[in-house]
Amino acid sequence: MKTKELIFIVEESLEGGYEAKAVGESIFTEGETVDDLKKNIAEAVRCHFDENNLPAFVNLRFQREEIITLLRYLVTFLQINLLICFRNSGIQKLDKSEVTSD
Repeated sequence: MKTKELIFIVEESLEGGYEAKAVGESIFTEGETVDDLKKNIAEAVRCHFDENNLPAFVNLRFQREEIITLLRYLVTFLQINLLICFRNSGIQKLDKSEVTSD
């Protein structure tokens, strides 16, 4: 049965360049640049399928992992909300002379 679409998941390689793997097929390839990767994918697909069963098109889905520090954003958010609360409540800053210690 002829495949209409073949999807590749593309990720940046730890060693540099890109790695791609087909969804639902045992096709894996890599390339130093996106253009190299596209050429290698086309060659790998032609090798994997008979000429009569080549997919109509190949879809590349670039996936990137990114970690964000939520704590930093949470602290900033809380600081902003505290400032707004203080301003709305009429609380003013105390001078050092007003603070006493036992």
